[in-house]
Amino acid sequence: MVAHLELDQTLTPSNNLIDFLVQQITPERILRIEADETDQERAELLVAKLQEGTLNPDELRELQQFRVDNRFVMALKARALELLNAS
Repeated sequence: MVAHLELDQTLTPSNNLIDFLVQQITPERILRIEADETDQERAELLVAKLQEGTLNPDELRELQQFRVDNRFVMALKARALELLNAS
């Protein structure tokens, strides 16, 4: 049985939180944020297991959290780019 990764697509990171963080950290530094190698490898393994249909419920939750975290970082980077382009 293939596990399905479902993430509420209506959930978005708080604009207030993103704006706060962009004011605390330079946009250039935000744009350099990347997942560490261990997390990247783990996420890739979980995606492979999802595609194979061998992902267990705990791994599914872990993969969902990776997706939530990734969406947050992407929104943060988008806001940082907006600020850089406006200056």
